[in-house]
Amino acid sequence: MSRLKENCPSCGAPGAGRICEFCGTLLAVPINTSEEKEALNDFHHLLAGQDEAEKRVAFLQHGFIPEDPSNLIDAGVRSVALIDFNADEDEPGNAAANRLRAIMLKLKIMEAPTPDITRAISEFERVLNKHEHIEKRDSIIGWVLLAVIGIVLIGACFFAIAVML
Repeated sequence: MSRLKENCPSCGAPGAGRICEFCGTLLAVPINTSEEKEALNDFHHLLAGQDEAEKRVAFLQHGFIPEDPSNLIDAGVRSVALIDFNADEDEPGNAAANRLRAIMLKLKIMEAPTPDITRAISEFERVLNKHEHIEKRDSIIGWVLLAVIGIVLIGACFFAIAVML
């Protein structure tokens, strides 16, 4: 594996391994598929060690995405596991969904998609559709609650005015 730079090109942090410990950027170019797999493992190991949601989001947004189709599929499966379908306003989950979209896009633009790639794309699309459906549902519920509160406040104002007259 050949080093790209002494410091991370994305955040400027000093780098020691294959992946920047602060933002998840690839610091060393993998020479082959197995080194790329090791870099992906390193990325997910470092991601698991991020305690704060903000850091996990940054890691997912700027993190290493492999080139090899099998490693891309593995990265996608690992991203699916990070999407929390039960959390409200889950920023790391949204960042994981965005990472999955980027992985899926890379798989879609490959020259000769294999049956495994086609199946992975289909499954990833299903997961993203479910995530988007839940996001829309939560938005609608929020707007409905806001409208109800507004109506109650307006009604209270009219009641207060009627009582004063």
